[in-house]
Amino acid sequence: MLQNTHPPGVARPEEIRFFYRLLFAIIGLLAGEATMAVLVGGRPLGFYFMVSVAIGWALVGLPVVLLLPSKLVSQIPWPVILVAGCCLGPLALAVIFITTAAVQALLGPGSARLSLNGLFVGTELLWPMASLVSTVSIMTYSALVRGGYSNSTFHK
Repeated sequence: MLQNTHPPGVARPEEIRFFYRLLFAIIGLLAGEATMAVLVGGRPLGFYFMVSVAIGWALVGLPVVLLLPSKLVSQIPWPVILVAGCCLGPLALAVIFITTAAVQALLGPGSARLSLNGLFVGTELLWPMASLVSTVSIMTYSALVRGGYSNSTFHK
């Protein structure tokens, strides 16, 4: 007789469907954006930062969460996910700044020369906010993925 290796009430570690992983990632982004909205309280800088966070999440965060198998995400310890969230936010912000500078260099008058001189001036407050938003987003995503294993609807 075969013995059940999984405890009762715990689903087998099957891969969660791509659509649900994408949905969980979007919910994570919205949770991060909500955190940002509470922090900035509707100031104009906050709106621009929230748009840039969405772009950063699309460029950095979304590929990270969709390329990692959900089985792996569900097995990563929470402290590691916390550190990853803290690191991905500033990385996404740097990608946004460098991409913006590259586009301005290509579309701007004169030679197409990328200059990073002074690019990060006056951005001191954006880095911890990006880290916080990214951490909330990835923690929400991870919690949803872990919870998705208890519901067979999400499995392939």
